[in-house]
Amino acid sequence: MYLAIIGDIVGSRAFSVKARRAIQGKLIRAISDVNRGVRGKADIEAEFVITTGDEFQGLLKAGADPLWFARFIQNVMGDEPRLRFGIGKGELATKGMPEKALGIDGPCFHNARDAIVRAKRDKATCCVEGFGNLNKIIDVLMDNFYTQYWDLTGKQRKIYDYHYLHGYEVSKIQNLLKHRAPAYVYKVLQKRVVKLARKTENTISEIFTTRVFDIKEG
Repeated sequence: MYLAIIGDIVGSRAFSVKARRAIQGKLIRAISDVNRGVRGKADIEAEFVITTGDEFQGLLKAGADPLWFARFIQNVMGDEPRLRFGIGKGELATKGMPEKALGIDGPCFHNARDAIVRAKRDKATCCVEGFGNLNKIIDVLMDNFYTQYWDLTGKQRKIYDYHYLHGYEVSKIQNLLKHRAPAYVYKVLQKRVVKLARKTENTISEIFTTRVFDIKEG
């Protein structure tokens, strides 16, 4: 059993040729960074790879947290352009496991494709498929999390990601922000919307990492 992720760029057709080239460069960097990272080496079964101009995919091991990978890639890309994701649970039909997630197929990727099609239709950031009666629950939690996250200001999101995505301590965040005092960083992390976002994100991650593979598809 595996977790497949398919991602693409929201509204990519509206960008100019020059902007699309710049976005492509950022996406290449994001994919490289996630594959080379410590967590990537531990949890990736087949490396993320760009499959078309605007789309990419990867395959994760059982027990990995696909939300963390989706968040990491968006973080490297920055606030713009926004990405959408489809996450699918299932088996592989292809024999053998290549280094990169190309030339492999099976229910996990079919489910991820169905999920990203639904995300595009519903104007959602991330949808899932293959998780049985938890599909709708996870989708609602995803929608709640991303609504809470994008409602933060740019500086608040930066602090949120430094602390929760990258695991930086407050003192390091203060140094990275330079002009921000420790009290400001603490104040942001204590905001109700920040706590709600983190609680929702933790709930989703817990489902993926501890309960997903006990769930039968249906």
